[in-house]
Amino acid sequence: MKKFLFLAPLFLLVICANAQQLSQVTFAKGAAVSSIAFLTDQGVLIRMTEEGKIIEWGTEVKAFRYDVYAPALQPFAGRVDYYGARSRFCIER
Repeated sequence: MKKFLFLAPLFLLVICANAQQLSQVTFAKGAAVSSIAFLTDQGVLIRMTEEGKIIEWGTEVKAFRYDVYAPALQPFAGRVDYYGARSRFCIER
């Protein structure tokens, strides 16, 4: 029973830690970070500003002949839900 109580949280931690990874960091004017991009487990790239605002999301397009990616992302083909400012609260009355 003690092994289960140790392994269950460890298993959940490993699953959550593998959900996304840092993919790109864009610098502007030397050492100033202009954007950070995370790659999700579905292959979606999410670009964010240093303050945490989402710039764009989608998939990268690679050129056929060269190992170069397009600067703009293709739109995500899956479902996208938008939530308002009031959605931060668990219970709305």
